[in-house]
Amino acid sequence: MSKKYLLHSLLVCDDIRMEANGKAIIIGVYDEAIIFQSFPAAMPKLMLRLSLTLLEAASTFTLDFVSADLPNLSFPDEALPFKGKGTRGNLLFEFTPIVFRRDQECKVMFGLDGEKELVARLDVRLPRNDDERQVMDRATSGHF
Repeated sequence: MSKKYLLHSLLVCDDIRMEANGKAIIIGVYDEAIIFQSFPAAMPKLMLRLSLTLLEAASTFTLDFVSADLPNLSFPDEALPFKGKGTRGNLLFEFTPIVFRRDQECKVMFGLDGEKELVARLDVRLPRNDDERQVMDRATSGHF
């Protein structure tokens, strides 16, 4: 399978707001984990933003957000908003609401024209040490 795209970045965040001038306001960016105080844990919204360049012409994409707790969150065979070889663009995905019930690894699968591959892993978990617990305590109390 030849690679049809170059993935520049994949952001996982709470929200993305687009301004009239084209500027994106990205809120609550996660690194390698979403850390909750306890389970079950609800998120009103989870967003993904993929930035990529097409290495070959393509017409459709598929994205799956795979989790042990969630039904299949999928965008199967959607039309690409940009198609030509060398074209760079962003794809935004919104999942609402989401409830996680336990620690787990989530996977993001992405592909063009029917071919999918793993592009990211994201842990959903409780704090693992005192430092993470203290950060969570400050965040929920509003004191940083």
